[in-house]
Amino acid sequence: MTLFVTEFDRSVKNRVIHSDDCTATVNKNVAGGPCTLMSIVIDNIEGDTTNYVRCSNGSSGTVGSDDIRVNVPCAGVNKEVVEFPGGIPFNRGLSFWCSSGASITSTSAPSTTASDGKIKVTLVLG
Repeated sequence: MTLFVTEFDRSVKNRVIHSDDCTATVNKNVAGGPCTLMSIVIDNIEGDTTNYVRCSNGSSGTVGSDDIRVNVPCAGVNKEVVEFPGGIPFNRGLSFWCSSGASITSTSAPSTTASDGKIKVTLVLG
């Protein structure tokens, strides 16, 4: 899995976080500290069922130890864009992962149409 972080000029506090293969492994504290989640783009085109993107407030990397603040489902063979007007604050850092399990604490691997299928996730942070 490759994780890309794009920062802009210091006068703009937004960052773009992109995972080109989001898995059940937690991406820990991707902003490096407090941030505000403004939007999520989930590309589940290679998903054969609903997959979920979950964001927790913290940097532990252990599902269930940090408060899960966002749980976004995306139907299989679909792309979703979710905007959060005003943003959702993550005062202890934002960690995220993908799962095929409906339970909010599920760490089941995302389900894809092919063995090498990928779920792509982009977060816009303020």
